[in-house]
Amino acid sequence: MARLYSSVPAIGEGNTSHGLDSFFYQARPEPQVLTIDPAYDQVITGRRGLRLHIPARSLRMQDGAPANDTVLITIHELSDPREALLAGLSTNAGSRILQHIGLFSIFFGHPGQPLQPIHPIQIELPVPTSRLNGTIPGIYQAGVPAIRTGTAQGSIEWRSNPRPLPHIKKNGGQRLLQSTIASGGVYGCGFFAPVRQSNVMLSVKAFGPYEHLAEARAYLILDKYQANVQLHRRSATNFSGFNLPNQATGWLLVIGWNKEGYVFGLRRMPPLQNRVEQLELKPIQPKHLQHAIRNMLC
Repeated sequence: MARLYSSVPAIGEGNTSHGLDSFFYQARPEPQVLTIDPAYDQVITGRRGLRLHIPARSLRMQDGAPANDTVLITIHELSDPREALLAGLSTNAGSRILQHIGLFSIFFGHPGQPLQPIHPIQIELPVPTSRLNGTIPGIYQAGVPAIRTGTAQGSIEWRSNPRPLPHIKKNGGQRLLQSTIASGGVYGCGFFAPVRQSNVMLSVKAFGPYEHLAEARAYLILDKYQANVQLHRRSATNFSGFNLPNQATGWLLVIGWNKEGYVFGLRRMPPLQNRVEQLELKPIQPKHLQHAIRNMLC
């Protein structure tokens, strides 16, 4: 039987004393942390319905030996682009956009002492019928891009999960996406938006009270695509996005930091076209920044 445990991080590499990494670490949704006895078959269900089927003696330590002592399982479940943003994640990979159905992370073991499955672990993820559109979404694992040129700072490469391909299971009025994962990590469930010739480029120029920002990130939260697109930072306060869906609507936001504190700008975007947008940044406290992101109307 799985038991609830105290919280440890699953998303992010750990806290820092300042900067955007510190903000995202503090703002990320609270994880669910449980303990299991790895000697027995286990079924773990997350607060939002993610289910893991962990066979007995299927987790191994870094030296390859099976785990015998009590094991921590840490789960994050992210339901929409706002939560992904608060966890410091984006749903774009280079010029592709992952239409978000759900994001989740799974960490096996104690911090600094990760365990890995010996065999793939079966997962089941609830998916709204309205989001399926007659097709089966994929499961993608987050990784660091092999080539960073032309990508957003901190961007993610969403890699296809190995076979078997996911399939849908009906459970009463609910639909469950069944698949497997081969390791702990961050995963996204969804569809890659098709690339169209009519896609546009957006440039953003932010301005505000600070002459220089040590760190800054810009994002587009796209309504129809349920996507959180991180823009490429070209200079301290200039950003650009390529191959964005023509006429898509959503929110534009910029978060910045230097030794004087955080700055933030947010506004509703008209239908996307090739153009340059101006966005004013104002000083903001971290707790107010979290509130502003959580209360965006996606």
